[in-house]
Amino acid sequence: MRVPDAVGGAAPQTSDRSAAGWSGPRSGPRRSGRLRASRFLRLLGSLVGFGAALLAAAPPASAHEVSPGHYRSEVVAVDPPTEGVAVRVVGGDSLVEISVDPGREVVVSGYEGEPYLRIDEVGRVWVNVLSPATYLNEDRYGNVRLPRAVDVDAAPRWKRVGAGGSWAWHDHRIHWMASEAPAVAGGGGPRKVFDWRIDLRVDARPVVVEGRLYWMPPVNPLGALAVGTAGLAPLVLWRRGPHLALGFTTGLAAAVGWMLAVSRWAGTPAQARGFPVEMLLLAAAAALAAALVAWGGRDRQARGFLALGGGIALLAWVMPELSSLRLPVLVGGIPDGAQRAGLGLVLWGSLGVVSTAGVSVAKAAVSKIRRTAASGSPTL
Repeated sequence: MRVPDAVGGAAPQTSDRSAAGWSGPRSGPRRSGRLRASRFLRLLGSLVGFGAALLAAAPPASAHEVSPGHYRSEVVAVDPPTEGVAVRVVGGDSLVEISVDPGREVVVSGYEGEPYLRIDEVGRVWVNVLSPATYLNEDRYGNVRLPRAVDVDAAPRWKRVGAGGSWAWHDHRIHWMASEAPAVAGGGGPRKVFDWRIDLRVDARPVVVEGRLYWMPPVNPLGALAVGTAGLAPLVLWRRGPHLALGFTTGLAAAVGWMLAVSRWAGTPAQARGFPVEMLLLAAAAALAAALVAWGGRDRQARGFLALGGGIALLAWVMPELSSLRLPVLVGGIPDGAQRAGLGLVLWGSLGVVSTAGVSVAKAAVSKIRRTAASGSPTL
């Protein structure tokens, strides 16, 4: 059809595409897809890099760190029994914690009988800066240089360090002081290493805390790993939607990891707690799992990168924890067997998500390369 123009000419025939404003080849959708993929790649790199930087910036292990191991130290008796004073060992053999009711004063003796720690009648906590124990307790094996001012015979010089009537400290009397296992280690059951005692003065009256240290044999991890395969169960949702399967698998592993981490953090005395850096990895995995469920069904590339990000965050959290699968003494309010099963679940879930998402992303990349090669046009 020819339509006369204003000067008597004819306007060229236009197609529906030009009438709709189309010009040039269809590069918009492909370009936007590449931009989305680029954004998710940057997001993934930022997430993993940020998590790794936080873990690298975490403070080094100290004597006050509560960690799993092969030793269990326990209080056997307080002689004479004393009301208003409670003593326990935290973290296997990591810390001694004492709690004192208001109205009572407790002084803990150091390694040479000198006053080391004091909790006064109103719950304030003090350490004697002239006691060698104040400095020796900063390192698990006592490898520190003592200040020249240290003097076990001098009158105490108290420095306030806390309040609330409770304090926990690393005490060399309750643990094995060598990196090598004791001679009694071995066999299939607990082995007594030695008996120990800590002297107190409660309202100026002598009190003895008696305890015992045990070496515990390693645990077979196969049972925990077998139970942990339950972490792969949400993958059965694949037929209903890959994004749902990957999202729920990531979310389940993140939730279990979060419970384990919170239990350990809550079971650690306040003054021994650090910033829970590793919990940020679990929070990132949970956020990516939610994004997977919400948006992963719309974009296959987004699904793959979100799942990879969540799985890598979970792996970054669980890999340093794998030694706990064999260690007999764990930390936290959750029973040791349940903790190992939970670690197995997080491990299997993260491996399942990373491998499945990795295969999906690889297939998508290969398919894209083949389409590009078939069209004969380079990918911008």
